[in-house]
Amino acid sequence: VDGIAAGVEKRVDEGRAEVRRLMALPPFSDPEGVYYWSHASAAVHDTDMALHLLGRAVTTGLHCVRGLETNPHFDALRTDTRFSDVVERARAAQKIGERGFADADGYRLLGMR
Repeated sequence: VDGIAAGVEKRVDEGRAEVRRLMALPPFSDPEGVYYWSHASAAVHDTDMALHLLGRAVTTGLHCVRGLETNPHFDALRTDTRFSDVVERARAAQKIGERGFADADGYRLLGMR
C-alpha cells in the first residue's frame, strides 16, 4: 500500500524502496499479494520489477486473465512483450482450472446450471 501511495503521490524513489523492502521479507508466496506489489512497481514506473512480480504472481497461482488485461495499473506495460507472455501463461493456467472445474462437475455442485 505504501508503494502504491508513493506512486500516486509521485514519490518514485520511496515507492521503489518500499517494494524492495517487501521483497526482502521472508519468502512470501501469496499470489494476490505479489500481484498488488506489481501495482506498486507499475505506479512508480519500475517496469522490470512490475513484470517480474506479475510473472511471479502467475507462477504461484494467480490466473485471472481479465484482471491482467483490464487493470489500468498495467496500461504502461501492455506494449512490452514480457507482459504478453505473462498474460498467455495465465491464460493457459486458467484454461486448465476451468477444465478441472467442469470435469469435477463444479457447475452442478454450485448450482450454476
